[in-house]
Amino acid sequence: HTADIPGHMCEECGKLFTTRRLLARHHRWHRGEYRCTRCDKSFHDHASLRKHVDAIHLMLEYICNICGKKYRSKSGLQKHSSVHQPDKSHPCQCGDSFSTMAKLHWHKEKCHGPPKAMECGTCFKTFARDSVLRKHMLSHSDTREFQCATCDKRFKRRGNLKQHMETHTRSKCDICQKEYHGLRQ
Repeated sequence: HTADIPGHMCEECGKLFTTRRLLARHHRWHRGEYRCTRCDKSFHDHASLRKHVDAIHLMLEYICNICGKKYRSKSGLQKHSSVHQPDKSHPCQCGDSFSTMAKLHWHKEKCHGPPKAMECGTCFKTFARDSVLRKHMLSHSDTREFQCATCDKRFKRRGNLKQHMETHTRSKCDICQKEYHGLRQ
């Protein structure tokens, strides 16, 4: 009953094909006719050959002649080759130098981390400068190092003491001639 089935049959394995072209392609598979032109390895089908070329030969296409690092593209190799250039005019505070500003920034982020804000250990507020944090820390302290020379009252901040000192100065009103505490002339 095989004569009743239309198509073309492979004599080696008995597989049926609808066209002679498909049968011919199948015969190449039996003979391993899909050969790699770069290493002479043979494959049974075109898809396997393509997979081989992509995996083995395209990866090895661009190799750094200094360190042997491999790249799939010419541009990848060109970017890498700047690592071997003596021009490293972008220095970091740690002593390393880099050929581009972008590489310096990348290094700083990776190795040194982003600049840290000053944080109060009591309330966890953050400040850009250490001096501002020190002033803020006084708000959590009971220490009052600024003392009034007139009444011995103490203050945390110098500005508060200066403001208080005005309460000890008497000023005379130019209009009514009365004396007041803390008025400026």
